Amino acid sequence: MVRFSLRWIRFISTLAVLWYFSKELRSQPMRDTIGTSLRTFSTQFEHPEYSLRTIITPQFFQEVEALRAFIRDNRYATLKRMLTPEEAVNVLYLKALHLANYNCSRALALCLFSVLEHKMIQFRLPFFLAFSIPLTFEDDLLFYRRINNLPSHFYPDSHTYVDADRDKLQHFFASAYIAYTTETRTLVSILGTLTEWIEEHLIVGGSDDWRDKAVNEHGSAFGLALHVDRTVLPSAYLTLPLEARK
Repeated sequence: MVRFSLRWIRFISTLAVLWYFSKELRSQPMRDTIGTSLRTFSTQFEHPEYSLRTIITPQFFQEVEALRAFIRDNRYATLKRMLTPEEAVNVLYLKALHLANYNCSRALALCLFSVLEHKMIQFRLPFFLAFSIPLTFEDDLLFYRRINNLPSHFYPDSHTYVDADRDKLQHFFASAYIAYTTETRTLVSILGTLTEWIEEHLIVGGSDDWRDKAVNEHGSAFGLALHVDRTVLPSAYLTLPLEARK
């Protein structure tokens, strides 16, 4: 009886997410083929089946891995080519919402951990001290496949940067998460400034980038907007022009 009930619950949940995705897609100017492609695999990469690994791995990190697998999938790469970069981010956010059971805070955190584009950060300290901190333990092949599939080229000058602004996603979702959970932009501004100082003075290859700070502002605006309208999507803020703060 329990197994039967669980199967029905899963079946109903599958129908619900298909309905939700199709509703979101109809509300945006996307081609019918895009909606068909997304509905084809939107129910994949769900919570992993129970195993020893899932028992000892916290649920949150299982959901992170599910979203990363979604990003790596060739069908997402194909779908991304049919969308604008901002719409491709919308798809990731909607998938994260589904995995997080429509908890906005959890969905923003899932997006943050799934778009990290550095495998390791190298710190340089005074007196020739240096050490590294890993940000992900993905296999190299899986890591680079995910990075290559991340949306990019959000701004007119993105093509002039080596990473094509893929790194802006982690700034955007980190700021959105902090603003949403604290309900203020003040902490985002403080942490953003501190992060840029650390990047310039303590991280190998880092610099104080005003564009990162601008994206932080857009991300925090998105996070606060979710308190007013839970249906708002990242594209509404990723399309804002970058402006240096005076």
